[in-house]
Amino acid sequence: MDYGQHAVSHVDWQDWIDLEAGSRADQPGRQPERSGTKPPLSSASLGSPRRFSLPEAPIPFPEDAVLADGGRILDIQRPRSNSLPYSSISSLDEKIQFPEVRNAIITPSPFAAESNLSALPQVATLVGEQIVEEPSGDLTCERNPSRASIRSLENYYKKKRVKFRGKKRSKFAQILFQYSIYLLLGCIIYFVLVGIPLWKGSVWWLWWAMKYKMVVKGGTSIFISVAFFYAIGTLFVRYEPDPTPPRPEELQAVLEKNSSTALIIACYKSAEIIGRTLEAALQIFPPENIFVVANGNSPTPLDNTEEVCQQYGVNHVWVPIGSKIVAQFVGVYAAHRSQYVLMIDDDCALPAGFPIVSERIQRGKGKGLVKCVGYTIKAVGPDGTKGNIVQQLQDMEYKLSGMARKWMATWGTATFAHGAIALWDRDFILKCFRHHPGFKISEDWFFGLTCRTLGGRIVMCSSVLVETEVPSGLFIGGGARGGFGEMTVYKQRFFRWNFFFLFRNWHTIKHILFDWNLGIYSIGDKVYTFQEIYTTLLYVIGPILLVLSFMIEPEFTAIITGAMLGMYFSIAMIFNEVILRKKGEMVSRKVVILYYMPYKMVLRLMNIVSVYYSAFTYAKYFAVRHLSIIEDEQVIELVIHSKPTVSQGTSTSVGESRNPAPEGVDAQDWSSDPFTFSPERDSHMNNDS
Repeated sequence: MDYGQHAVSHVDWQDWIDLEAGSRADQPGRQPERSGTKPPLSSASLGSPRRFSLPEAPIPFPEDAVLADGGRILDIQRPRSNSLPYSSISSLDEKIQFPEVRNAIITPSPFAAESNLSALPQVATLVGEQIVEEPSGDLTCERNPSRASIRSLENYYKKKRVKFRGKKRSKFAQILFQYSIYLLLGCIIYFVLVGIPLWKGSVWWLWWAMKYKMVVKGGTSIFISVAFFYAIGTLFVRYEPDPTPPRPEELQAVLEKNSSTALIIACYKSAEIIGRTLEAALQIFPPENIFVVANGNSPTPLDNTEEVCQQYGVNHVWVPIGSKIVAQFVGVYAAHRSQYVLMIDDDCALPAGFPIVSERIQRGKGKGLVKCVGYTIKAVGPDGTKGNIVQQLQDMEYKLSGMARKWMATWGTATFAHGAIALWDRDFILKCFRHHPGFKISEDWFFGLTCRTLGGRIVMCSSVLVETEVPSGLFIGGGARGGFGEMTVYKQRFFRWNFFFLFRNWHTIKHILFDWNLGIYSIGDKVYTFQEIYTTLLYVIGPILLVLSFMIEPEFTAIITGAMLGMYFSIAMIFNEVILRKKGEMVSRKVVILYYMPYKMVLRLMNIVSVYYSAFTYAKYFAVRHLSIIEDEQVIELVIHSKPTVSQGTSTSVGESRNPAPEGVDAQDWSSDPFTFSPERDSHMNNDS
């Protein structure tokens, strides 16, 4: 602002103080300042800390202004610390209608005890009468729909359509690929590892080197040091304080903040459990911001999840493709009005006072900005109970894992957020969908890798622990579902969680060597990304090294093995007794002492076997080329050929357009109306598939 252009004069704040106190005329030693002089900004008296010299435009008086009444001095009021004094006579206060969101030049009052603004005038953004945290010049504009645009997705797919369709393999090519991989694996096992009787294989040479050339004790010390470094970090972080319920005067602001976030619940045959999730969600989100995206390989819904959604008045979407990541993709596009999306599983119950920490997500396109916030979780049994011993052991696992990710985030970024719940910048997660390989399992790990590759950081919120239901049996189902409906931990870990342990090393190594989009945070990212390679190598060569070590140094190996088990047990006990006790989330001491280490040993053996099993299963799995989300024609057409409708209820699903599309609304634009699918296009797609 050009102050000279507006006849800026000097205003002495001490005058305002004296005028309010009625003591200006009573100060004989106070001399009026000469007109036309303008002391420098730094001329405040050292003995009077309240004296500030700030520029201000003169206030013009109306011609018919009444400045006094019977010798009475007009009252001067200052209702806010950052406001200028004004008269209490209403005729002098002309009401000016300001826009709801506007930019203004703010000069903070020197009498404010605390202020986020500097002492000099600066541009700030006001929403109503409240100054927002980060001034921005584009808040008066609608959110940039760049990657949220359906047309953007359609144009991108049209350019790549021929390339995408060429990725499918014929049946003969699939069989040839599968058995070629089997032959390759057989050759590696015999000619490289075994070799005898043709020659001595690598296992024999490893034994020879360990016995005659290498120092087993020295190598073991390195192994223990690395394991200790990665394990001990969990004890260096603490849970955040529990969120405080908003005061009545803050409730409206909290609701407005939450209205910028959509809740996406991807589910499969969840009619029996979705009610509890929705009851908790409706305490935090308005119904129109909740999207239940049911999915399955069927043109019609597989259960009555939609009826449950109608009872609660939330949005329901049926996706005829059985895939969690596809359901999330469609749900994020359905939530086109939101700036942020919170994606959760159908068995996650949001606790009371759940904080939507969207302020932690950083806007912009720079390197190393926070684009995802994960939440710490805890395992529970049916209806939020502690569950049996197996479920309590998983609870301990989940809590350790959550704080390990929080420790990683202090180095820059966590490797990935829990798949059960994560808060994302909507435009950024749509960008991640375009680079995600599209695998239907371990999608949360690939989301984390894609996020970090694109320059986004992942941080953790630990003020709450979100409940998620877990399997009740280790090897034998106990009748309660968990995760993807598995009844046992064995099926959950062996066939899903561990499946890509071996395959993802290629992506991990490439990320460590070539991806530096996090700026300075890339250093911490590389350190903990290497942990994944280190863990997988232990699963692959650990059994061989352990057997050879017992053959060469049996006593020393037994001692070291016991020391390693003792280290992990000690960390678990300290974590439970100190960190979890302080948070009020302590796991039963009896369960931790008697069962935790045997449980971890069984899981370690399960992980080792599953890695070898997956190496052979890859031949069949990758014989079929797996298209990414934006390469799958069915998925893209689900989004592109959707038909917006204005529904009487908020629940919509495939094949049930409750009202015709409004006139003038493009069927390929999700910018104005509730979400549903075109029944004609959807039935055509299912016939083709």
